[in-house]
Amino acid sequence: MAAGEVSARSAGIVTAALERVGPFCDDAAVVRMEHAFTRTAADNDPDFPARVSQGWIEALNQTGSEPSEELLRQLQGAFYPQAVPRT
Repeated sequence: MAAGEVSARSAGIVTAALERVGPFCDDAAVVRMEHAFTRTAADNDPDFPARVSQGWIEALNQTGSEPSEELLRQLQGAFYPQAVPRT
């Protein structure tokens, strides 16, 4: 960012993504990810790193993130049918 290669918005996205994946990987992986992600942010508009970061976070967080309020509202009252054993 200091060199003017990455916008403030992209730098914020990179920082937030690295903070979110920190608990799921070791320090060396975070450093490699930071380097790759910063290059991606420098070469693209801020919307692209935002989309890429979400994919990386989901790939590293195998338990998944908590559902959004919107998704919870959409699924409220929806139940998946259980398999019923045949007799």
